[in-house]
Amino acid sequence: AHHSIRIMSCARTRLPYTSGSGNKTTTRSSVICRSSSSLAGPSSSPVVVSTDVCLRDLGCDFVLRSLGEEDMEKVKDMLSSVDFDVSVDDWREVGTALAICEKSTNALVGSVTTYTYPSKTGDEETMTWLGNLVVHPEYRSRGAASILLDVALSNLPATTTTFLDASPQGHHLYEKHGFRDVMHIMTLECKGAMAAGHALRELRRRTGSYSDGDVRPVSTERDIEIVEAMDEAVFGAPRANLIEAWRTSCTHGSYVDDNAYALAHRRGRTLFVGPCGVVSSNAGAVEEELLPPALDAISRTLGDCLLEVEGGMADKVMLYVPKSRTAWRNWLCELGFHEHDETTTRMSLGDDAPREELPIWKGFVALGTLDFG
Repeated sequence: AHHSIRIMSCARTRLPYTSGSGNKTTTRSSVICRSSSSLAGPSSSPVVVSTDVCLRDLGCDFVLRSLGEEDMEKVKDMLSSVDFDVSVDDWREVGTALAICEKSTNALVGSVTTYTYPSKTGDEETMTWLGNLVVHPEYRSRGAASILLDVALSNLPATTTTFLDASPQGHHLYEKHGFRDVMHIMTLECKGAMAAGHALRELRRRTGSYSDGDVRPVSTERDIEIVEAMDEAVFGAPRANLIEAWRTSCTHGSYVDDNAYALAHRRGRTLFVGPCGVVSSNAGAVEEELLPPALDAISRTLGDCLLEVEGGMADKVMLYVPKSRTAWRNWLCELGFHEHDETTTRMSLGDDAPREELPIWKGFVALGTLDFG
């Protein structure tokens, strides 16, 4: 099922925009509405219905509005133009998606998404992920990113803690808006049939002794519930709808046992291993204590994904790994994975927000995505 946005209530407010003549920032009247989602998971968030905006040196022939199903092909084209790591299907899972478009051509200038997870404990405090802040290369350095970020942040629940995963190019913009570093994330990749075949043989050689454990494919309703509970324990919020979307994007590659879970999901021709986590009674468990319990489940997931790449059914396997997991990173590199040069920075907003990796996140062996956490 996909989102069907239902407008609940509306009010007029003032939104910032950048003047077309110079760097002056002012405000423009806009209509803001509350929406509800047809999928369980994200809390309702305000949605900008439509408002005129101006971009630096380009004038005011632009409109800020919410994205709909009819925009998905334009989103796909824009993501391709910036080599952005997200699929159109993922956009259908988000709580709120905003975009700036040209009025005359309806061309997509840029976009941003917000996804507010329900509270883990049932109180008012929630967790929001800000992601997919993308501006088409032809419209960069015109103020579009700042407009999108300002509007997205101004419409978040007052009791939420906001996180995002910043590229090196976007880090300064987020710092200017009050975000601060929490943790660093490595991207590891195994690309091509030959490299995948080598990694698969090395994986089987190294993990043969783990194959007699209690690990099993996630195939029953009970297994799904166990995975959702484990993921909530290490992520900090329930995200059953995303778990289901990720799990069903691959026909196999999801495993669970008494201590750990490992999922895979597909975005186009790329297979992502994650989220993968360990439920430990010791919140401060060191990496060496986490890796062995996770190894059986994650080795099955890795093996399934590498087999698809070796067989030509996918182009590469990727993982997002917290930079502090050096032993885990070394283990993957010994299999034949390569680490990207650029490091992603997880950031949080506000003076009272976390400034270091959350204790529960130490259970993560591999993260899910960089747009939903």
